[in-house]
Amino acid sequence: SGDAKAAREAALAAADGAEASGADGTGAVAWLVALSSIAKGAVKPEDTELFERRARAAIARLGGPSDLLGDLEEILGGRRREDGKLEESLAHHKKELELRMEVYGEGSLAAADARAHIAGVLTFLDRVEEGAAEMELALQDAEAAIGSDHPRLAAFLNVHGLNLKNRGRYEESYAALARALEILERAVGKDSDRLSATITNLGNTCMHLQRLDEARALHGRAIAIKERTYGKEHPTVALALNNLANVEIQAKRFDEAIRLHERGLAIREKALAPDDRMIGMSLTNLGDALAGSKKLAEATERYRRSITIFEKLSGGKHSMLSYPLTGLGAALIELGKPEEAIEPLERALAIRDKDGLAKDLAAETRFALARALVASKKDRERGLRLADEARAEFVRGGEKKKVFLDELDAWRAVTK
Repeated sequence: SGDAKAAREAALAAADGAEASGADGTGAVAWLVALSSIAKGAVKPEDTELFERRARAAIARLGGPSDLLGDLEEILGGRRREDGKLEESLAHHKKELELRMEVYGEGSLAAADARAHIAGVLTFLDRVEEGAAEMELALQDAEAAIGSDHPRLAAFLNVHGLNLKNRGRYEESYAALARALEILERAVGKDSDRLSATITNLGNTCMHLQRLDEARALHGRAIAIKERTYGKEHPTVALALNNLANVEIQAKRFDEAIRLHERGLAIREKALAPDDRMIGMSLTNLGDALAGSKKLAEATERYRRSITIFEKLSGGKHSMLSYPLTGLGAALIELGKPEEAIEPLERALAIRDKDGLAKDLAAETRFALARALVASKKDRERGLRLADEARAEFVRGGEKKKVFLDELDAWRAVTK
């Protein structure tokens, strides 16, 4: 777009100008800003190598240990994570931690931030226990550095709560997130948008605890904050609506979930480009609600529209493509078209296995593909093998995957 081109040219001009004046520190910062803008989608990803090389050269000319080098590793770690290159992201964040400790000392707030970044990537790599251990160290360092009631501590508690949720330790997750919310409320009041992320995460944990009324109230509060802050038609409101819709799906109130998702989709279609990934996500979520309501033909139409969007974004390789593909396959099975369901489910499974998405998500696709292969009589042996693999993962998922485990066991009992 024109905005992206202008952002790239501005970043290059600022950095080149700073270097031409001999101001290496300013030049280094300018290159870091350029890299940050890539991570936010304002500059072409292929510029990453150029900007990284120029930033490293400018930082090297400063001599000695530099917090700017730590900033560079942090930005590159975020960039690689957005690109799905998680092992590379992890390496950058480990280097970030090393540099933060060199400049600020072990146990510093900067080191705690780096540990939190490492924890996040480990969780994405499905190395949840390692991520949780790293996050606990980050939380200890942060609390020692800034005290137990500092607003910054809430950010660490927020991430810690998410990691605990991912490990199925929902009561502990609730405690961490509730504490984070209390800290923030004392610091900024009860109506600030700074509360939204923590309120949302607490609401999601409540869903896992089956505290659906509390989850509904929390997500409703997040919607109200977003509407007051940005207006009722802002895209951030759409995300909050999506979270509330997820509660309604779990409560089997599918018509209400459909209404919420349709409103969120309308907001995004008005504010964003037709092929924006957020519209694709809204279509997938609406498809899920429609499928839950047994409006399967309508669900497949939404899934297909979402698939078209994600295929345009990455030539059929976008990790988010696996969601509508899995939804479409499952809906086709319910429509009595298991043979037609095989192709989208095979694609979804290939994406999830290759991208290293959470194993429980791949297990959901495995189970759907197993059903399609058995029902279509295409490959019963492979279907049963896939079902066994999925079951092992559902067992490993504990309470978080109990619904899927029960469904699989019921299916297996009647599958001769």
